[in-house]
Amino acid sequence: MLVHIEYRDPFFRIGYLDEKITIVPESDEWRRDSKPTTVRDIKLNVEPLTATLQHHAEQIERCRVWLYPELEIIGDLPGEIGASW
Repeated sequence: MLVHIEYRDPFFRIGYLDEKITIVPESDEWRRDSKPTTVRDIKLNVEPLTATLQHHAEQIERCRVWLYPELEIIGDLPGEIGASW
């Protein structure tokens, strides 16, 4: 997943956006016998990222998102969803 955000003010940044995304299942599951081994075994929870982007919507000019075709996300991201790479 690639998220590209263009801000209205060139000096404004939200920062630490990667910390707003979590992998499901969480780390406890990874320590068990059935460890995720492919992208199809996980999901990305983007709900906290979405909330942050919506909170700062007035400062955002444009948001573009590209997703790997097999990657599943939890939540809806605002902005333009581009064709997969």
